[in-house]
Amino acid sequence: MFKNWAAEQDLKFSKLITEIYDLKQQNRIYKIYKNIQETNLEIRKFMTYASSEYDDMRKKIAKLEKERSEYTENLMKMERKIHDLQVKSRTASIEFRNIPMQERETTDDLLSIVSGVCNALHIPIKYD
Repeated sequence: MFKNWAAEQDLKFSKLITEIYDLKQQNRIYKIYKNIQETNLEIRKFMTYASSEYDDMRKKIAKLEKERSEYTENLMKMERKIHDLQVKSRTASIEFRNIPMQERETTDDLLSIVSGVCNALHIPIKYD
């Protein structure tokens, strides 16, 4: 009878050990599962952050592209104005050729050259 009882106790003890082992395994699996959930949550947070940063960068790039196109347009307008001014200034200017250049020419020197050329051509000029 004692042997029977001891065998039953051994069997129960063995089952208890097996169940404790199974619970430990489940606990380990649960910890791994929790760790995976935390990692997934961190990944989601990072993806949300990265997505918002990406959207911000796209907005900034779009703004910079718009500014660049405006600057390009303004530059083209200014180049046209410069060209127009150059064309206008050529219609009101006189160019003398084959007259030797002096070192350190002054305005008075240039006026005397123009006056001399005009006198030689019998063109009256007025000084203001």
